[in-house]
Amino acid sequence: MADPDWLDYQKLAAEIYADLEMGTGAVVTHDDKIRGLESGTDRQIDVSIRTAVAGHDILIIVQAKNLARPADINVVGEFQAVIMDVRAAKGVLICSSGFTSTAMEYGRKLNIDLCTAHDIQHRKWGADLRIPLLWVEFTGDVSLDMALVADAPNPEPISLDHDAGKWLTSVDGGLTTTAISELLATAWNAKAANRTPGVLHQLDVARPGMKVRLGDSYWCPVGSLTCAYAARRTGWLGTFSFSQGRGIFNRGAGTIRARVAITDKDLPLRRDDSWSSVDNPDAVWEAAAKTPMLRIEKDIGPESFTFERLEMISEDDDGPGDAELT
Repeated sequence: MADPDWLDYQKLAAEIYADLEMGTGAVVTHDDKIRGLESGTDRQIDVSIRTAVAGHDILIIVQAKNLARPADINVVGEFQAVIMDVRAAKGVLICSSGFTSTAMEYGRKLNIDLCTAHDIQHRKWGADLRIPLLWVEFTGDVSLDMALVADAPNPEPISLDHDAGKWLTSVDGGLTTTAISELLATAWNAKAANRTPGVLHQLDVARPGMKVRLGDSYWCPVGSLTCAYAARRTGWLGTFSFSQGRGIFNRGAGTIRARVAITDKDLPLRRDDSWSSVDNPDAVWEAAAKTPMLRIEKDIGPESFTFERLEMISEDDDGPGDAELT
């Protein structure tokens, strides 16, 4: 028979604290019994946490309640009586439905942490836990300097996309093709390209035997192909959720302590348009050094470049000769 929800909630709180305190030397016990000094009776404690600070024993007690409505000031007062009776150094009151405003204020005055426990995968106590994300990527403005050396008459009209990054090249006569933007992206991600932002760089992306397609089927040999580019490094701030994790949300402090498991499936594959851009991602990263944040440095892709609109100038349209692109 399955445990009732109230017991499941207690066990969840105990398991979360056991996870969070793993390796610290703290002892977490579910359904503990502690003798009350004033009442003289054993008090049932949903979760106890025993630890030591500077050689002094510290007792923290946790009460976890699965209620249909927010806990009120009476629930806080009853728990305060237990804290005093067992001489706990700290009390944590957890309620699945949160707390009334008067309970929150009363808990603050009594120095009782008012919290909720969450497990992302639980049907009732799940939460959309999110981690701040700094997404960093390069973009660049590119212009081409390409010289073509025709080795045969062109039987068809020259036809090229105004976006030079989409022009197709080949080193095997068209059996396999690579767009110019892909050539630049490959060189960039292989760290062959200079990445210093704000400076005009040049990179030779020509290959032996390379040709460029000028129409439906005409391939013209490439004498030289140089990309001149200026790189920009931009960051975006956003958040992402994950599929496995659980933790304790302190409603008074607005903070959460959680243990999460992040898999490849949780990581975003592309930037979200709702994220806000930042001009200096390194400064943002340094400022967040003491807070949880994930940083993703994205490899540059063909879509990361904006190519200057180009027109073809040919010295001889009727036969073999030289052509230049400007």
